[in-house]
Amino acid sequence: VPSGDGCIPSRVVSMQNALIDLLVNKNDWVPATPQYTVGVFGLGSWAATPWFDNKAYFQIGVLTALRRVSLDLADTIGRVRGTSGADPDLQGAASRLRVNERAWVLNNPFDPQLQMLQASAAGSYRGAIELYDSFNKRLAACDAMFDARADNLLRLIDRFAADLGDLNDRLQKRSRAVVWSHEQLRFVEGEGNNLGWFDFHADNLLHEARGQMYALHGLLQAARVDFAVAVENSQLDAIWDRMEAHIADGARMSPLIVSNGRTDGLILPSHLAVMGEKVLRARANMTELRDVLQN
Repeated sequence: VPSGDGCIPSRVVSMQNALIDLLVNKNDWVPATPQYTVGVFGLGSWAATPWFDNKAYFQIGVLTALRRVSLDLADTIGRVRGTSGADPDLQGAASRLRVNERAWVLNNPFDPQLQMLQASAAGSYRGAIELYDSFNKRLAACDAMFDARADNLLRLIDRFAADLGDLNDRLQKRSRAVVWSHEQLRFVEGEGNNLGWFDFHADNLLHEARGQMYALHGLLQAARVDFAVAVENSQLDAIWDRMEAHIADGARMSPLIVSNGRTDGLILPSHLAVMGEKVLRARANMTELRDVLQN
């Protein structure tokens, strides 16, 4: 990233590395561990139970954000308006992060998404750290490109907003047992339920959302530094502060028992609806940022 003192490493790339390190070095990568993939005595997956899957879904949520940023780094931010060649380190890191999260060294031969023998997900993601380190060293030596233009920031924010829109849709569908039908002009059965503490899949979705918000909290703070000139020129600080606050609220939400009750329920809370509200508020702030950057 160009600066008044020459070239400096990218904070976004450094944050990518910090989050990958958290996933695969400071912790076991749960979604691919044999103990997790085998499930309950080989009879069913842990995802179908209320136990031992929250960490896996949190990690998948973090990985979702990492994959998003890796693509933008390789396709737009790490090159000049798409006319220069893609950076090999950024391309390689993006490819490593695309490896299926369930991949282990030896996999189910009947799973069409996995090869029977392949590099593990954790090993592949770990390899992305070296590539990002290499890129940042070259960037500090003014031998690589990080194009911190306002339109690149706009594109990054726009894609984050799209991802949060998808996340909010999933949260809302899971949290609603009935929805209004415009065709029938009455409430009809929805995709979700109001089972409260007895919805054993609600915790999976909430912790996946929490992981995604956790990663975004760090990545957007890093982006604010890398794109400091664009943020200052467009006077985005006030909107950005509100966005970070809502994302932080979502990242810290971790109830002991996740309940998917009625939104107007007296006893059982609706944790998915609460998370959906935080996601929606953050997305609204992203839309504000996008509108300002476009003008």
